[in-house]
Amino acid sequence: ALPICGICVHKECYGLPDGEFLSSWQCNRCKEKNWEKVCVLCNLRGGALKQADTSQPPNSLRWAHIACAVAIPEVSFGNYKLREPIQVKAIQKDRWTLRCRYCTASGRPCRGTCVQCSGPRCFASFHVTCAYRAGLLIRLSDTVVQFFCAKHSQDDLEQGVNRSKIRVGAIVAAKYSGAEFAWANVIGINFVVYYVVLFDDGSISHNVRPSDVKNVQCDAQKSPQESQRVEILWSDGETYWGKFLRATQQPEYKVKFLDGQTTAVECDEIFETGRVPRSAKFLKAVWNAMPPDSAAER
Repeated sequence: ALPICGICVHKECYGLPDGEFLSSWQCNRCKEKNWEKVCVLCNLRGGALKQADTSQPPNSLRWAHIACAVAIPEVSFGNYKLREPIQVKAIQKDRWTLRCRYCTASGRPCRGTCVQCSGPRCFASFHVTCAYRAGLLIRLSDTVVQFFCAKHSQDDLEQGVNRSKIRVGAIVAAKYSGAEFAWANVIGINFVVYYVVLFDDGSISHNVRPSDVKNVQCDAQKSPQESQRVEILWSDGETYWGKFLRATQQPEYKVKFLDGQTTAVECDEIFETGRVPRSAKFLKAVWNAMPPDSAAER
């Protein structure tokens, strides 16, 4: 899209089909010549926008940022691989009433929908794009996106990830299946080796397992050489090339759920009761069985 709006995107993030990444590629907004359209979720113009399914007639087509869609829990994609259409109809009414503290402070109209700080007992709210522009701390995992207000961004950086305080016997919210969480007891902790890899598209992963490296024989004792090229098998079944940076040790928690099932979860799939992000989706069947002190905090 360089000749028109100049937006740069990762092929997979924008949902480009195989073979479409060409020098003449145009983003959806430029294809439709809808340069005046704004994101229905944050009310900003420009950026990586795609059509949003809001049950509006064709002449009232709405648009949304992919980044906003990924961060807001109730939003989903009609076709996840293509990242479209962006489905916003499931957003709760209460979320539309949240006021962005940055838009309010600057006197701008507060339209769209907001996310809230994941700090304990903090209800600060802001648009996804306003949080990014303000330099707030954003933590990403396969299951949740956490935002922290200015105060809790600094607190979290100073204190480190609070999961290091989790001990055997603790009650936690842990990944149960898919992107859903359930309450569980920690029954064991092991430390496992992960690799930090810088991929060719510029992204970095801190939790590549040695078994995911396909071009080098690796195990817990033998790692690739620093800066060595590695081929990584990803969760989508595809392999991607990158550069090995270093090996780290991270805790892996064995948990037992209320229904008796046990499993092992990684450090970004487990939260203490007072630090469960609002974006975490819980299994409805176990919601009423959650710890009482956690109900008030959510």
